Amino acid sequence: MKTSLLPFVIFLFLITSCEKEDVIDDIVAENLRITSRTLDTLEVGDDFQFEAMFTNNVGIEEEVNLTWGSQHTEIATIDANTGLATALMEGSTYISALYQSNNTLLKDSFLLVVGDTTVLFEEQTFTGSFTGAYDIQGDFEVSQEGEGIIIKILSNYAHDGGAPGPYLYLTNNINSIAGAKEIGNVTALGSHTFNVAETSLFDYQYLLVWCKPFNIRIGYGKINMQ
Repeated sequence: MKTSLLPFVIFLFLITSCEKEDVIDDIVAENLRITSRTLDTLEVGDDFQFEAMFTNNVGIEEEVNLTWGSQHTEIATIDANTGLATALMEGSTYISALYQSNNTLLKDSFLLVVGDTTVLFEEQTFTGSFTGAYDIQGDFEVSQEGEGIIIKILSNYAHDGGAPGPYLYLTNNINSIAGAKEIGNVTALGSHTFNVAETSLFDYQYLLVWCKPFNIRIGYGKINMQ
């Protein structure tokens, strides 16, 4: 009986096609960021609830006790424990969230403008570009749409097609899809648009392109929020 080597050759090809970027270490830097960034101006006398997110060294969100502060308390005060800010007079002040993690003090700040009316941003769009193995390249835009977000992969997106099953994820860890949000398949060329329900612009830091069949990263792009 004659046995064909073709299935083995195909299997070997698929394995080696994903060897360009075999990420083993999934440890990343801990991160603290203020997620309530929809406020353009806060009216004198109004309150605003600030919120922040801490992600640990594998990019997973954890509930921690934060300390909030205001640079100029004559302009706006903020409850150190809850993050509830109160506008007192016109001007601007940095609102900060702090968390002491082991021997590292994590901090993020937001410039709060106090004026004669409360104004929220009507639309926010953040951008980024892909980098990584397989000659991946291209730009993307992420914008808020109601309670969800729209991800637009622009027409200059491309990679060499050597990795099977490329999937897009939202993540806080570019080395792993653990805790990531799967978005959908992305082919080798051209534009893609995804509507992602019940997601905020500030929930994730990166777009990740992942070789799903063999659990290997192809590329990623940081969402430029500032």
